[in-house]
Amino acid sequence: MASGASQPKPYPISYLSEAEYETLDPTPPPVPQATVKVDLDDTSGSGGGKEDKEVFESTMDAAFQRFADRLAQNPEQSIRYEFGGTPLLYSKTDAVGKALAPSQPDGVGVTVASGGGAKGIPRCPNCGGLRTFEVQLCPHAITELEAEELSLEGMDWGTIIVGVCERDCQARGVDEGQVGYLEEWAGVQWEEIGSAAPGGGRRS
Repeated sequence: MASGASQPKPYPISYLSEAEYETLDPTPPPVPQATVKVDLDDTSGSGGGKEDKEVFESTMDAAFQRFADRLAQNPEQSIRYEFGGTPLLYSKTDAVGKALAPSQPDGVGVTVASGGGAKGIPRCPNCGGLRTFEVQLCPHAITELEAEELSLEGMDWGTIIVGVCERDCQARGVDEGQVGYLEEWAGVQWEEIGSAAPGGGRRS
């Protein structure tokens, strides 16, 4: 048997042989002693980054942020179905948002049906019963519906919310077991195309 001294040297461990290819962040140069650090968020001066930041954040639409966050987790969702559930509002400041938002404080545990009028979904004209949320179209539906178009110009609406009769009533004059059609309520929340302020620049 050959001695260890006569054996060829083993190849080096990979991380050692590749050390020269590592990319390391450069060491920051030392800060000169006379340097004074300035806090850009300090409001003690005239004007300031913190004030501007607060103004910017105050203009953000919290409802839209929830909408965007939810869809970011479900990017391919085209239809959101939840009979009697909670619609995911694109905004609380447009006509549809103002009609539905009063019935969903903090966006939790909501019933959208109401007595009608400007503050809610109007009652079913067929039976007079309340309407409730059933389904909404999400922005990805635009991509699916226009899949064969040569070019897409971007979004047109943010979401379309459908409210239906809570009783699921049948059209008058239609026998039981027969097919009947009734017009239900649909609210369109348009894409925000103007101001960043809540409700600004939305089509109605």
